[in-house]
Amino acid sequence: MAAEIATAVWDGISDTLDFITAAITAIAEDIWIALSAAIGDILDDLLTALVIVVEDIAEVIFDILEKIVFRHYPISW
Repeated sequence: MAAEIATAVWDGISDTLDFITAAITAIAEDIWIALSAAIGDILDDLLTALVIVVEDIAEVIFDILEKIVFRHYPISW
């Protein structure tokens, strides 16, 4: 009788621990999905900003080079 009670208690504890483990795993997966999405959005925004900055720098460099070239080699129509 005592062995049956102990087995039943252990089965209950085991089932409870399985449920808790499954719940923690599900929560961790949800957190990971949310973090991955947030990190992806942040990286996308940073990459977009970097492209804009590089385009602006290239435009400034082109303007400077254009002024240097036209100063030394004026266009005559």
